[in-house]
Amino acid sequence: MWGPLQVFVAGVPKPLKRPRFSRGRVFDPSKQDKIDFLHHFMQQSPDIITAPSDVALKISLSFYFARPKSHYRTGKFAGQLKQSAPQYWKMLKTPDVDNLIKFVLDALNGTLYVDDKQVVEMYARKCYVHDDNPEAGTLIQVESYELHLSTASQEMTREPDAGCVTSREDDGDVAMESESTL
Repeated sequence: MWGPLQVFVAGVPKPLKRPRFSRGRVFDPSKQDKIDFLHHFMQQSPDIITAPSDVALKISLSFYFARPKSHYRTGKFAGQLKQSAPQYWKMLKTPDVDNLIKFVLDALNGTLYVDDKQVVEMYARKCYVHDDNPEAGTLIQVESYELHLSTASQEMTREPDAGCVTSREDDGDVAMESESTL
């Protein structure tokens, strides 16, 4: 059984850049950034074991960014947040969280898992650094995805058009999402 893993990779999180096409060739502008990210990841967890290809994974990613100078007061109160500064979790600026996710998944391909298609559940957030995590970087939490018996029995007995059954850890309830049919 493949075990859970938690790694913090320090440094400003980077989004995946779009590939460039020139003279019939494809250029990956994120290639060096992915190599650097993987290097930092391997420094934090040198004994990593690649998850076998038959293991489904649940990944949680938290991207922490430094606050801009405009969030802080000046003068004798320098270093204190302004009252108008947004909460640490309300980061509505770029980069987009989906591009941050793609970057991490692509960078860890072949190292943490055989292929990123093994990821069956994903949770991600981006926020400013705060007291709980004062350093910019990416927190990666990975565990094998285990289908709980109660969810498994619901999956086996539900009708095909009844929707997707998912479990939420934050409130402990089972949520139903309806699927739209055309």
